[in-house]
Amino acid sequence: MQNKIMVSVFMLTYNQEDYIEKALLSILSQKTAYTFQIVIGDDCSTDKTKEIIELYARKFPDIFKVYFWSENLGLIQNYIKTFAKCEGKYISICDGDDYWIDDERIQRQVNFLEANKEFSIIYGRNYNLSKNQKLTEGRNNPDNEFNFNDLIFKNFIPSVTVLFKRVELHKEMQEWLSQFPYGDWPTYLLTCNDGSKIYFEDKFVAVYRKYDGVSFHLRQDHLKVLQVNYQILNCIFRDNLFRGHRKVIGESIAEQKLAIA
Repeated sequence: MQNKIMVSVFMLTYNQEDYIEKALLSILSQKTAYTFQIVIGDDCSTDKTKEIIELYARKFPDIFKVYFWSENLGLIQNYIKTFAKCEGKYISICDGDDYWIDDERIQRQVNFLEANKEFSIIYGRNYNLSKNQKLTEGRNNPDNEFNFNDLIFKNFIPSVTVLFKRVELHKEMQEWLSQFPYGDWPTYLLTCNDGSKIYFEDKFVAVYRKYDGVSFHLRQDHLKVLQVNYQILNCIFRDNLFRGHRKVIGESIAEQKLAIA
């Protein structure tokens, strides 16, 4: 085991007592040749989520970094604050109600990014779990290589399957990001903003509970999603860090505007 942390598993939790243990066990089962950490931001859960997290944090004090915020922050502020606590070279995401099903997943994904420096993001496939406990296959992709110019038009990366190089959410980005209900898509765009590529691994690595969570309820209103994405794109366009991509960002803005109309 190396002393340097290779992966930070980034987890946000809120009132997930029925799911959190399965999520944690699926991460702890990972077989790795390096040190990884689990960084949790709990947004003032009022059920037994906190107790379950504390139990595992006591068992594995060298792995867990847990933040029980003193007041309810809301999803995006919890995202920003917890993301800043991650120390790994790479970040992987698992929300407290989802879980992983491949115990070699992050080792294999790290191996790929370490061996292929032109890539900064790798993701795989997931199963969707419905409220009646039925599993269906998540989206497949016909290609396995993408870049910023592809991702700017649509977030096709299931967060529960992703591993990416850790980036810093600069102050300006934090300010505009705090207006929106999710931060993963802008974070991926920031990661590959330098011209690096995205790799799709055609393997099932995780299960996403499709019927729960803030993002699920948002996605039930297609127009709302389009409007939020349109606003995010306008913020990215104005952010000087993305100025090298303004032409394609403008094209995506025009496409979103047309879809809204």
